[in-house]
Amino acid sequence: MPVLLTREWLVRRVRVLARFNIPAPVVGGLLLSLLILAFSAAGWLEAKFATQVGARFWVWLVTPETLLDQTKLVDVNRPFLMAFFTCIWLNASWSLVKRGSVQVLVFLLLATALAVFQNLIGIGLTKLLGVSPVLGVVCGSVTKTGGHGAAIGFADVLEKAGLANAKVLGVAAATFGLVMGGLLGGPIGGRLMRRFNLKTSAARDTHLEAGSSGDSGILTDLGALSGFGPPLLTHGLLLLACVKFGAWVSYFIQKTGATLPRSAGWWPAASQKLRPGGC
Repeated sequence: MPVLLTREWLVRRVRVLARFNIPAPVVGGLLLSLLILAFSAAGWLEAKFATQVGARFWVWLVTPETLLDQTKLVDVNRPFLMAFFTCIWLNASWSLVKRGSVQVLVFLLLATALAVFQNLIGIGLTKLLGVSPVLGVVCGSVTKTGGHGAAIGFADVLEKAGLANAKVLGVAAATFGLVMGGLLGGPIGGRLMRRFNLKTSAARDTHLEAGSSGDSGILTDLGALSGFGPPLLTHGLLLLACVKFGAWVSYFIQKTGATLPRSAGWWPAASQKLRPGGC
């Protein structure tokens, strides 16, 4: 919470950040990373991060298990990834697609072509550097189009293909792409929008003109959520039910031999016995 509040305060107060449309998550992530780096270099802090969790409900929620079991571990971020993608699909509708008209198809074709070029460029660079071509795919569309979820989800498959530490490399590549996309895409996109007056009527008072990030924020969002009352609980339960159902569906799909990202559901390699000493 302190990081979330700090990043929003900086984006609101430091005009250049809002002017160049630097995303608040990028600001907060870079700030925290630089602080951890400085403290570690000075010998004041040794940061350790847990990567797996054995909490019964979390394990049960994202695996096809029918009973609570504390003998298994799952990636700590998997429930969040599954909830994130579930919310995206729950928000999808044909009416939304029809509103996008032919532009949706054009965007899909462009994104597909760019994903292919990302892989071609990545593999070409690995040939020049004399390293595994699999690394080129990891630094290509797997992370630049798929993001952290795809990097983590395909880590086991990539390691079987011969790339050691695929998860670490994938997360690093995805983070680099995310940060650079925010640092470059924000200023370039904002400049193009201002130059060609590309805005909707709802954007009249946004940071594109006023130089501020608007009223959106973590506290504002939490306040808005609290005002929904009982429907919020209903939607929360629906979300959990969809996540659990998705774990079962993913399990049966994988039984057919298809390869899916780990964030899409249960993944056999992630269900391992709890070792002495915790995660």
